[in-house]
Amino acid sequence: MKTLRSKTSSILSRTLVALSMIALPATMSASTIFEANFNGSGSGTGGPSDIVQYGGTGSFVSNTDSTTTIESTPTMGQGNFVQVINGASTGFRIGRLADFTPASAGNSFAAMNTVGASTVSLHGGFDFFTRINSVSSGFESVQNWFRPFDVGSTSDGGIRLIFNTLDNNKLRLQVGTAADGISGAQASSLAFLDVDYTLYSGSEVTHHIGATFETNGGTGEVTMKVFGQQGTGAIDTSSGELGSLTFTIHSNVVTAGLPSGTFQMHTGWYGTANNVTSDIDYDALRMYDAMPSSFSAIPETNVASLLMGITGLLAGGIIVRRRRTR
Repeated sequence: MKTLRSKTSSILSRTLVALSMIALPATMSASTIFEANFNGSGSGTGGPSDIVQYGGTGSFVSNTDSTTTIESTPTMGQGNFVQVINGASTGFRIGRLADFTPASAGNSFAAMNTVGASTVSLHGGFDFFTRINSVSSGFESVQNWFRPFDVGSTSDGGIRLIFNTLDNNKLRLQVGTAADGISGAQASSLAFLDVDYTLYSGSEVTHHIGATFETNGGTGEVTMKVFGQQGTGAIDTSSGELGSLTFTIHSNVVTAGLPSGTFQMHTGWYGTANNVTSDIDYDALRMYDAMPSSFSAIPETNVASLLMGITGLLAGGIIVRRRRTR
């Protein structure tokens, strides 16, 4: 009996280890540094029942002229998501969705850059899911009605990273520095990548959006790419990008890089010049400190449930075997 128990225990341990390795989704690799699935109210505790599942904490921001709520239907593919309704504004507004506080610098945007002797490398990226439920008329020609990221500053040797719409049919990813911090791009302080992509055409469609950064170790050249597709499926980052841009960041100007502290996720910019009302859903914001081979689909594999189920089956098998040996 002791021999049987020893063998079955050994088999169970090895099986669970193997299953835990193969069941993990691609984006839950060592390079995943932050993930917000918007499952809770933003109590600041972090974890599966709060806004940020991994890598820190988050809290929703109360905005004038906007309302933020956690919803579960119609599903975006997994559990809860966050809905932001932006009303008409009588003055200039930046619609902040949430404030995120990384657990450490290794869970922040700072983990996406390395300041070297002559150049600054960017590596990693981010992805998220969004669904535009409605937008007021005239939005098609309005810039920044969708502006989820505006992170960092060009002062004090920093980098500013912006992701926004130019209009309904174009997305823009921008990297900004102080003067003479960039070469090989559109300006000495700005590199921007414009790609054709339509977020809203009158129907509620979920979009999977992402961006990656990769640096050539020999030349120091940074290549940034933007990805986008309809649906909740995975994105292969080795091909199929909407566009790419290559440039160089100089460390004699950029001495600090991207920020290591709290950052915000925005909904858009509103005001007298670009007063757009909107109803937008977001889910599964994920950040990486190295370029992932893919951006995973949602829903991701629920590893804990899978392992518990397998454990139960194996335990059941062990009981049956014991009974048969008696």
